[in-house]
Amino acid sequence: MESILIFIITIIVLAYKYLKENKGKIFAIVNKLGLKIISIFLISILVLAIIIENVTQKLLNELEKQNAY
Repeated sequence: MESILIFIITIIVLAYKYLKENKGKIFAIVNKLGLKIISIFLISILVLAIIIENVTQKLLNELEKQNAY
Protein backbone atom coordinates (compact mmCIF):
# COMPACT_ATOMS: atom_id res chain seq x y z
CA MET A 1 0.00 0.00 0.00
CA GLU A 2 2.69 2.48 0.98
CA SER A 3 4.81 1.63 -2.04
CA ILE A 4 1.93 2.39 -4.41
CA LEU A 5 1.30 5.70 -2.67
CA ILE A 6 5.00 6.61 -2.82
CA PHE A 7 5.09 5.70 -6.53
CA ILE A 8 2.08 7.90 -7.32
CA ILE A 9 3.48 10.82 -5.32
CA THR A 10 6.81 10.44 -7.16
CA ILE A 11 5.02 10.61 -10.52
CA ILE A 12 3.18 13.75 -9.41
CA VAL A 13 6.40 15.41 -8.21
CA LEU A 14 8.17 14.59 -11.49
CA ALA A 15 5.24 16.02 -13.48
CA TYR A 16 5.32 19.16 -11.33
CA LYS A 17 9.07 19.58 -11.91
CA TYR A 18 8.58 19.11 -15.67
CA LEU A 19 5.86 21.75 -15.77
CA LYS A 20 7.99 24.14 -13.72
CA GLU A 21 11.10 23.69 -15.92
CA ASN A 22 9.23 24.07 -19.22
CA LYS A 23 7.22 27.19 -18.47
CA GLY A 24 8.24 28.82 -21.74
CA LYS A 25 7.16 25.85 -23.83
CA ILE A 26 3.77 25.35 -22.21
CA PHE A 27 0.99 27.92 -22.30
CA ALA A 28 0.44 29.76 -19.02
CA ILE A 29 -3.18 28.63 -18.81
CA VAL A 30 -2.26 24.99 -19.26
CA ASN A 31 0.53 25.35 -16.69
CA LYS A 32 -1.76 26.87 -14.06
CA LEU A 33 -4.48 24.34 -14.81
CA GLY A 34 -1.96 21.50 -14.61
CA LEU A 35 -0.68 22.68 -11.24
CA LYS A 36 -4.23 22.95 -9.91
CA ILE A 37 -5.07 19.47 -11.17
CA ILE A 38 -1.89 18.06 -9.64
CA SER A 39 -2.68 19.74 -6.31
CA ILE A 40 -6.24 18.43 -6.27
CA PHE A 41 -5.05 14.95 -7.27
CA LEU A 42 -2.41 14.90 -4.53
CA ILE A 43 -4.87 16.03 -1.87
CA SER A 44 -7.40 13.43 -2.97
CA ILE A 45 -4.77 10.67 -2.82
CA LEU A 46 -3.79 11.67 0.71
CA VAL A 47 -7.43 11.77 1.86
CA LEU A 48 -8.05 8.39 0.24
CA ALA A 49 -4.99 6.93 1.97
CA ILE A 50 -6.24 8.17 5.34
CA ILE A 51 -9.69 6.68 4.72
CA ILE A 52 -8.21 3.34 3.64
CA GLU A 53 -5.97 3.28 6.72
CA ASN A 54 -8.94 3.92 9.03
CA VAL A 55 -11.07 1.23 7.39
CA THR A 56 -8.21 -1.27 7.50
CA GLN A 57 -7.63 -0.55 11.18
CA LYS A 58 -11.33 -1.07 11.97
CA LEU A 59 -11.33 -4.37 10.09
CA LEU A 60 -8.22 -5.53 11.94
CA ASN A 61 -9.83 -4.62 15.26
CA GLU A 62 -12.93 -6.64 14.34
CA LEU A 63 -10.78 -9.64 13.40
CA GLU A 64 -8.95 -9.42 16.73
CA LYS A 65 -12.28 -9.37 18.57
CA GLN A 66 -13.52 -12.42 16.66
CA ASN A 67 -10.28 -14.31 17.27
CA ALA A 68 -10.48 -13.53 20.98
CA TYR A 69 -13.73 -15.48 21.27
